[in-house]
Amino acid sequence: MRTILAFTSLSIVSLLCGAGEALSKDQTLPKGLPSTVVGHGERIETAKEQALKNAANEIDRAMRRQDPPIKEFESPELLKAFVEEQAIDKGKPGPDEKFPNDITKRDDVFKAWVYTFRSDNNWWNEIVRRNSELDRTARAKSRESLTMRIVLGLTLVLAAGFGYVQLDDFTQRQYTIVLRLAAGTVMAVLMAGWYLIAF
Repeated sequence: MRTILAFTSLSIVSLLCGAGEALSKDQTLPKGLPSTVVGHGERIETAKEQALKNAANEIDRAMRRQDPPIKEFESPELLKAFVEEQAIDKGKPGPDEKFPNDITKRDDVFKAWVYTFRSDNNWWNEIVRRNSELDRTARAKSRESLTMRIVLGLTLVLAAGFGYVQLDDFTQRQYTIVLRLAAGTVMAVLMAGWYLIAF
């Protein structure tokens, strides 16, 4: 029984001193990402906003095509802000486009704006890094929750074992077999209750 208690104590210590995860390797730009995106609108400002939205959608699709898929940013607004700040150039006007209007029976002329994905910085690596941080945070929380549940179970085992040792010493080992049976029963009941609560 004392050996079991010592092993249980060492298990608790090892659970509380886990090693960290290794960082992800650098990534290159994803395949299938177009070099440019175009947005159209009745005004140049509207065309710019649509082009920015299209750029964010292209990156979002590229993230989902990865194996395993890269999770979305914390919100679509944050992804769009990141794209505007790091992933695309300042843009330039594109040729006007004509789109048929079934109501007026005439072509509507829309302004165009073109953004080019930047190749002078590691913006895709930054996306991968952020995704890795989110994954590590989620895994750390999961491990922490599991560790606490395991520590709780091991603590219950220690408490039952300590009670057995104390009673065995107090009775001068006259009832060792009976106490072992009782301690085993108590441990089984405690562990069953712990399992139902923790899982």
